[in-house]
Formats: sequence, structure tokens, C-alpha cells
Amino acid sequence: PPVDRIIRGFKPGSMNILAARPGRGKSAFAVQIMHNVASQGKHCVYWSYEMPFNQVGNRLISCHTGLDIQSYLETGQTPDNQALFRSITEVGALPIHIEDSVDKNIANIRSEARRFAKEKKTELFIIDYLQLVPPSRRNNNRTVEVSEISRAIKKAAMETGVPFLCLCQLNRSIEERGANSEPRLADLRESGS
Repeated sequence: PPVDRIIRGFKPGSMNILAARPGRGKSAFAVQIMHNVASQGKHCVYWSYEMPFNQVGNRLISCHTGLDIQSYLETGQTPDNQALFRSITEVGALPIHIEDSVDKNIANIRSEARRFAKEKKTELFIIDYLQLVPPSRRNNNRTVEVSEISRAIKKAAMETGVPFLCLCQLNRSIEERGANSEPRLADLRESGS
């Protein structure tokens, strides 16, 4: 696939950042990646601090069927009810664990990652999104907290040998540089590292 040619796949034990301004499709893209990985029979874990479980599930079903699930939820109509119901069953059978507990801190994630890697042979962890993960301990400086969270995720990736995909928001500075400017690490919101 074209994305694999660009990033050359997720390397074992790597921490990968997917960053953009709000509303640019980070979560939709991450769910698509998770669907593709899980469709190959590989276990995935998705920690969502952005959307509740049912919204992530609806996006998965949309990925699987190509149908607009939001339209179905609003109107109750779909071009193919059988395909939709079959898809719900198929998506439910995929090796995916979705966690939407917003009070789960980085220490909990690290612990769960080790457990999932050992017990379920997880092959991809996704965090949506990094700046919303609570720190293990509070600090008055949010940049320091995000740096500690980033470091803990990198440690978890290296301990488990499993790649992490972390969604992040970019700050407004990228918009001020112009429409075609390339993002830099300094553009990650609340991040000093």
C-alpha cells in the first residue's frame, strides 16, 4: 500500500506520531489503519480519549462496509441492510480492543500494554490522542507532563516490542507559516520533546 511505502511500515518497538490540526481526519485514519491490521488477524488496542466506544465502533463499521453509518443512524436507512448487519458481526469478530476510559493515566496504559503484548500478542497500540492522556503525577507545567507521557509511551513501545501510533494535535503556529508549510516537532501542541 502507498502508506507503507512512505513510512515503511510500523517498526517493532517504535513510537509513531500522526499529527494534524483538529478536524483533519487523524482519528478516521487511525481507525482505518487499525481495521487493516486487525483484518490480517493481528490484535490491536485503541485507547480513545477523544471519542466514546460506540463512535470508534461506528467508524470501524464504516471502514468495513464503505457505508455512511452516521447517515444510517440519523435516517435509519441504508442501501444494503444485509451488508450492514453482516459487517457488524464481522467487525465484532476482529481482534480489536477499544478502551474509552478517559481517566486512565499513562502508567495504566504502560501496564496494560505489557499485559496485552504478553497475553494477546498485540501487534499495534493506538492512542487517540496524546495530549489528552493524564500524567501519572501532576505538574504545573503541561509541557513537562506531555514530555513525560511521550517518554513513557516510548518506553512502553520498547518494553513490548510493539509499535505505538500516537495521534497528536498541532498548535496554531503551522497555520501562521502558510498553507503549504511542513510541520516540525515544535508544532506539536504542549510538547517540548
